[in-house]
Amino acid sequence: MREDFLRRYATSPLHVARLERLLATYGDTHGEECFAETFIAFDRACPDVNAALVLTEVLATFEDESGALVRLSDQAIQGALRFLTEAVSVSPTTRAYTLRTWCRVRNTAAIERVRTRLEAAADAPTTELEQLLEHTTDSALSR
Repeated sequence: MREDFLRRYATSPLHVARLERLLATYGDTHGEECFAETFIAFDRACPDVNAALVLTEVLATFEDESGALVRLSDQAIQGALRFLTEAVSVSPTTRAYTLRTWCRVRNTAAIERVRTRLEAAADAPTTELEQLLEHTTDSALSR
């Protein structure tokens, strides 16, 4: 599964190193193979063919103040995928930009707010997903 994960989501040689780091971080608890299998299953269940690719690019650069990758829960990952696919009042480009903006924060409190929002998005009614767009800047998350 690890190799399938890399083949699916690495769009250039630069991405391979980032995705290997992502797999190491997210595979820390149950193993890289388990994470890769779970993520690919989320991707297959997702109606947007590009959402998981966008999400791997974002997660591979979501770092805390020390430069360590932030590890989101499976629920937060599912919430991010739902946001990328179901907040249809705006373009896919705007949804991707919003997620990238949220994941540029570095301080612990702001990271927790991102984590909380994404976990909530996993179970939120579709109409509420668009309300998450109100928080599209770093300043909104660092308050």
